[in-house]
Amino acid sequence: MIDANDVRIMKMLSSNGRMPNAEIARKLEMSEATVRQRIKKLIDSGALKITAQIDTTVFPDVFIVVVGIILNVLPEDLLEQITTLPNVLFSFTVTGRYDIVAVFVVNSRQMLSEIIESQIHSIQGVNRTETFVVLKNVGMDIDAGKYSDFISNLT
Repeated sequence: MIDANDVRIMKMLSSNGRMPNAEIARKLEMSEATVRQRIKKLIDSGALKITAQIDTTVFPDVFIVVVGIILNVLPEDLLEQITTLPNVLFSFTVTGRYDIVAVFVVNSRQMLSEIIESQIHSIQGVNRTETFVVLKNVGMDIDAGKYSDFISNLT
């Protein structure tokens, strides 16, 4: 069970995932051993992941694209297939106008066209899409592993 102290630890780690346990303990007025045990418990339970995140503004020629997808089938039938497409950062089922929303990274209109026309629309059950190019990203962290794979493919 996650309690208020766990939440406080997670909040501190969200600003700096490499913050030493001793510093967290000092700021939260608890022992370092307690902090270490709580972090281990949170990680082991899957409630917390400590990862590297990329600031996308450092890569001005790479665009984040959000694609709303309307289906003719249940979203659960296609979510995994869409998530495994190249350049997908993540995808999720949603309520409202779309069945699935997928977030991609692209480096050109041609790449975006290929993703929409050849990859997404070739999936049986996809009815329509609506695409949004992100102009400014505030607060959406991008996993360094996935983003770095994409960046390395550009060079």
